[in-house]
This record gives sequence, structure tokens and C-alpha cells, in this order.
Amino acid sequence: METADGPRRRYVSGKNKGETRAALSKAKAGREDGVFSDAGTTKLGEYLDGWLEDTRGTVRQRTWERYEQIVRVHIKPALGRTKLKTLNPAQVRALYRERLEAGSSPRTVQYVHVTLHKALEQAQSDGLVPRNVAKGIKAPRPKKKEIRPLRRNRRGPSWRPHVAKGSRLCSWWPCTAA
Repeated sequence: METADGPRRRYVSGKNKGETRAALSKAKAGREDGVFSDAGTTKLGEYLDGWLEDTRGTVRQRTWERYEQIVRVHIKPALGRTKLKTLNPAQVRALYRERLEAGSSPRTVQYVHVTLHKALEQAQSDGLVPRNVAKGIKAPRPKKKEIRPLRRNRRGPSWRPHVAKGSRLCSWWPCTAA
């Protein structure tokens, strides 16, 4: 892996010569595939900070502000210290459940899911993680509000339609025309 000082030397080990060779070939294959070995030490919070900076010019300002707020308020306090490589679907599901139990709305948890999914999708395309752990997880669905129609016996000027005298509605609705 290249750093500012030049190539960085990596070491592999194993219990015997065969395991060491297997580990070495795996490391070489990962390097050729673009998988960075440094991702093992990168924390999710650190990665999200960099991801936010990278997305600043690619999305609308309001969208970026919402991403930043969700990362700061919801994701980093719960999963910020988790290593990017060791993040698993159970931890993500626990985050969603924790947010719901803390009083966040299902729609907010959906926003958390979308933000985390986008960030991990970018990490996967950068080769930092082998898969997006948020991909197979379903975010909670918001409950639809019940529609409560106005009752016919409710009388009020804001609800009463204007019915002209002589119209067919005038027979069952009090006419407002003189």
C-alpha cells in the first residue's frame, strides 16, 4: 500500500510454512483486487467523516446537511468506534432497534439506514470492505396516519361548501344563497 512516505511494508504469519504462504497469497490477491489492508484499523466514525467530506460537492447542500446530522446524532454515538471491517448486520439492526426505542420515528430510522447504506456502498466500491452490511437489512416502515374524514353533522363555515339555490345539492344541504 502506498503512503505519503512511499510503499508500506506488510507482514504475514502463520503456524507453519503452508499457512504463511496461503496468507501471503491472500494478501497479494487482496492488493491486486484493490482491497486495502488498512481498512482493518479504520473506525466507522473516521470513515464517515471522510465520506461526508467526499460527498460535500456531489449532493445538494440540504442533503449533505441532513447526512451530517444523521451521522453526528445517530450513527457515530452508537457505532463510531466500531472497526469498519468488523461491522456486521446484527450491529446495524441493533442500531435501528435502539433508535426506535429511544423515541426516534420510523422515518428517521429510514434516513439513518439510507445514509449508512450509501456510506458503506462507497466503502465497498473503494475496496475497504468486502460487502455492504446494510444492504440486506430492512429499515422499519413508517406507519401511515389514519385519514379521518370530516363528519357530515359538523357545521362550520370552514367546512360548509357553497351550494347555490336551485342546484341538486340544495335539496339535502342547507343553501347559502339567499
